[in-house]
Amino acid sequence: KEITEYYELRFYLESEAIKKIILQPDDKSYREWINDLKNILEQTKKYLKENDEESFRDSDYCFHLEIHKRADNAISLQVWKMLANISKTIMEMKSRKYLAKDYSSELISTYSYHDKIFLSLKNRNIEMAIENLKTHLEKGKETFLKIINSYANKQKN
Repeated sequence: KEITEYYELRFYLESEAIKKIILQPDDKSYREWINDLKNILEQTKKYLKENDEESFRDSDYCFHLEIHKRADNAISLQVWKMLANISKTIMEMKSRKYLAKDYSSELISTYSYHDKIFLSLKNRNIEMAIENLKTHLEKGKETFLKIINSYANKQKN
């Protein structure tokens, strides 16, 4: 139940941030931010190819952080940072040897939605951005629940 509530809150915060961002003017600052987001995505893909899990996690964090920073809501940003620490903890559990290969393809599939969210932001399509965010977080939730269950089962044995 708590994991579901966690993802509901993440979705609410990030979808509101996305709405606020897309309603901003399409000016030089917005285009520079889009370019920065693109660079983060390129770094994420590089880390994925290099199998650099720690840098990959950091890059994932940066992608979502940039969305919240751009929305310019200090309270929302602080709440998101607290939530993001939960994700980081679970992702670090995933990195342990007994889980490393079990869920890698599912997590990679989840991260593929970053590209879709990015394109939606670039094209200023609120509906598509929200839908891609929703799918991204739903897939993440499903994978995290599997990881937590697997971790709990390993602890019992």
